[in-house]
Amino acid sequence: MPIIAVQQTDDGFEYLLAKPQGTQWLVEDFGTWQPTALAANQGELWSSFFAEGLNSLGSGGLPLAGRKLLVCLKRPVVEFHRLDLERVDGVDLTDQIHNQVAVQERLDPDALILDYACDVAGQAELYPTFVTCLPRETWQQWDAHWRVSKSKPAMMVPRVWATWRLLRQEASLSNEPAIVVALYRKQADIYVLVRRRPVYVRAINLQQPDEAADVAQQLISEIRLTAGTVDLPGNDQTISSISIFGDRDFSDTVARQIQDSLDINSNIIALETLRSFVYVAGQTPDLNSAPLLGLLLGFTQSPDTETIDLMNPKRLQQPISRWRIYTWLAALIILGIGYLGFDWWQTYETTRQANLDLAKRNKEAQSTLDRTIPKARVVEYLQRWEAEQVNWLQQLDEITKSLPSGDEVVVRQYDGKRYASGAEISMQIQARNLETIEAIQQAVQKNGWQIKLKRQVETQDTAYPFRLETTISYNQEP
Repeated sequence: MPIIAVQQTDDGFEYLLAKPQGTQWLVEDFGTWQPTALAANQGELWSSFFAEGLNSLGSGGLPLAGRKLLVCLKRPVVEFHRLDLERVDGVDLTDQIHNQVAVQERLDPDALILDYACDVAGQAELYPTFVTCLPRETWQQWDAHWRVSKSKPAMMVPRVWATWRLLRQEASLSNEPAIVVALYRKQADIYVLVRRRPVYVRAINLQQPDEAADVAQQLISEIRLTAGTVDLPGNDQTISSISIFGDRDFSDTVARQIQDSLDINSNIIALETLRSFVYVAGQTPDLNSAPLLGLLLGFTQSPDTETIDLMNPKRLQQPISRWRIYTWLAALIILGIGYLGFDWWQTYETTRQANLDLAKRNKEAQSTLDRTIPKARVVEYLQRWEAEQVNWLQQLDEITKSLPSGDEVVVRQYDGKRYASGAEISMQIQARNLETIEAIQQAVQKNGWQIKLKRQVETQDTAYPFRLETTISYNQEP
C-alpha cells in the first residue's frame, strides 16, 4: 500500500512518499511544504496543511491518489504524560488510565483523544505507561478538513514513539539500562530504556544545532540530569551505554565527546545503515525524517499494548446497558420467530407445490379421459348395435339405394334417433317434381319403414322446386 508520511517542522511540514518493496520500504520522494501565510497557532498550521498542502505534495510527479496518510505529531500539538500504574486484577486498563489522567494530571479525558502504551508482560507491581493526548476540539477542526479533502489519516503517532519503534526494530539495543539520544535538525529526544523499552522520555531544543561540540556539551548536561532524575527499576541504577541516532558524521563526533566526558560506552546508530529502507537514486532523507521512517514500520506491525495511534486509540470497555440486553433478547426472539416462520413457509411451499403437481396430473388425466370417452362410447354403440337383431347399417343402406338418384332428389337436412323399440329419421328433401316425392314414399314403405309427411312446400329453387319435410320410423318387432 503506497504511503504519504508527514510531520511538522519549525516552518512547515516534511513529507515522505514510500511503498512496500518485498520486505523493505522504497522511499520514492521526500521534501518540505510551507504554508503561504503564517498561522497564529499550531492547530491552525495543521488545519492549513490538511486544507491546502496535502494535495500539493510531491515534486517528482508521483501520483498521490490511493496513498494512505500517516501523520507524526510533536508538542505542543500533543501532550505526553507518564503514569506508573499498579497492577489491579479485574480492572480494565484503559479505564484505569482514564481515571489516573483525571486525578493525577487534572485533565478531562472526555475532552481529549487519548491513547497509551505500556509493557504489561513483566511481573513488576508497577509498570510505566506513556499517555498521549490530543485536544478533542483540535481533532474536530481537523476532521472537518478530512471530510472535505477525503484524506483522513490512517495512523497518527507522536514523534518520540515513532522514532522508538524504528530503533527497536532496526538497532541492536541492550536489555541493560541505557540511554538513546535521537538527533533531529534543531531538537533531540532522550529515551531511558530498560529491557529495550522506554521508562522515561523527554524532548529538548538544541541551542547550537549546527555545532557538534556545542550539541555534545548540551547533551552531556541533559544526560547527567536525566540519569540523576530517573529512578530505574531494580537495584541496578547504572546506565550501561549511550546510543546516538542521527547523521553518521555528526553523530560520531557527538558520541566521542560524550564518551570522553561521561566515561560511558557510546555508539552511533546511523540513519544511512537502516536495513528496512531503500532510497531512490541513493538519496538518503534528512535525519529530521527519522520519525517518518518509524511511521512506515509501525504501519505494518500488529497493534499491541506498546502501540500508540491516535487515529485508533484504545477505548473504554463500556458496560452492557440494560437496553442493549433487551435489544439482544428482542433480536433473538425475532430470530426464533423468523426461523419458525421460515420453516412453516418452507413446509407450506412444499405442500403447495405438491398440490400444484397433483392438479397438473389430474388435469392431464382428465384430458386423456375426455379424449377417450367419445371413442369408448362409439365402440359401445357399435357393439350394442351389432348385438341387436336388426342390422341398422344395412337398413340405412337399403333405404339409400331405393331413393331416386341425385339428379332427382337432394337431402338438405338429416337427423336420426335410436329408441329401444326402433329408430326414427327426420329429413328435409328437395325434389325435382311431385312424382319423385311419391317414389320416395314408396321406397321407404317398401323397406318396412313408415313415412310421415310433415309438410310439402314449393321453393324458389328452379332445379329442385319442391321441398318435403318428413319423418320415417321403424318399429322393431319384439
